[in-house]
Amino acid sequence: MLEQITRIVIRFITLLLKILVSPLGQISKILFPPGEFDDARKSGDRAARAFCSEVIQPQITQAVQQQAGANVNVDAAAAADTISNPFEASSYANAVASAHRNHKLLMVYLHSPHHPNARHFVRDCLGDVRVVNFLNSADSNLMCWGGSIHAADGASVAQGLKVCQFPFVALLSCQRGIRTAEVLFRMEGLGSRSHADANLARRAALTSNEIPFHATDFLAVLSAHVLHYQTIIEEANARRRLREEEAALRAEQDREFQETLAADRRREEERLEEERLERERIAEEEEKARLEEAQRQSMLDQARQMVPEEPQTGTPGVARLRLFLPSGSRVDRRFQATDRIAVIRAFIQIYFHEKEIAIQNFELSSNYPKKILDDDDASIEEALGALQAVIMVRDLDA
Repeated sequence: MLEQITRIVIRFITLLLKILVSPLGQISKILFPPGEFDDARKSGDRAARAFCSEVIQPQITQAVQQQAGANVNVDAAAAADTISNPFEASSYANAVASAHRNHKLLMVYLHSPHHPNARHFVRDCLGDVRVVNFLNSADSNLMCWGGSIHAADGASVAQGLKVCQFPFVALLSCQRGIRTAEVLFRMEGLGSRSHADANLARRAALTSNEIPFHATDFLAVLSAHVLHYQTIIEEANARRRLREEEAALRAEQDREFQETLAADRRREEERLEEERLERERIAEEEEKARLEEAQRQSMLDQARQMVPEEPQTGTPGVARLRLFLPSGSRVDRRFQATDRIAVIRAFIQIYFHEKEIAIQNFELSSNYPKKILDDDDASIEEALGALQAVIMVRDLDA
């Protein structure tokens, strides 16, 4: 019971504290409004859009309006709308991937909102119309990304690039991959304005690792490095394109070789299939011929068994037959009158085989009485009605 009462009291005190503290949080936001990019939980794309709209764009608009204000014939608001913000409104990773895909250099600016030189650099250098036009120029082959170190994405980039001073500007090459960036040169901290001679100041800026104080010198340094590294990158891209073309050519040659190889393989398979079919056809024909020959031989053997020896002259009950063949020749042969018509047919088959006469199907008929002898079981005497007769042999396949 005591433990339950204790838990109820603790819950009640917790709820009471939440009710009392919640208004204090709202009052603190009113008294101490959050500064620029104070919310480190912002996503990369959201932080980049906020950086472009809240940091860069107001300075560009102000610079363009100031320049247009000197010319009474130019509408300052319309002039500001004609110049776009050069910075990518996306995360650092997306900017690197985009620079890689488009084969461009990537300029990175890391913004420290509370640094004393940050406002001057954004307003007088990045916001300068000449600098903005250069960053937007297609000839510069350059992409820009900026981020506040108070945002998670900007803080991560600052840590990765080991930034020591602000403002920070670096020129990156993203040619190795969509997630890989190589630092070509970097400038940290803002230089002094001490040089009275502009040429001397520009030469000093080119050899220094600090960001030039004046927009003209900053533009000169940035354009010089962009031109220098752009030439190197173009040569590297030319070599890359050459390798890609060579690789594409090799791939095309390999493809054509594989197609030729496949075509040769198909032709070889077709040839082997044709040879197989031809062998099967020949084997079938040979088997068919063998069976036909075996059938003929069997018929001849049966015919030889059916045909008796020719009776001697003067033997009683002998029928004398004259056989007229399709070639016009004739054969005289004596048979027993009781021999069947099948015996005459068997004799003719044996005769055709011995004389190599290629007749397989034939028909027997008599002139008197004129009839076709198609009853093989009838005797000669029954079929012809006489012991002497002429039989015609007709080739049925002729």
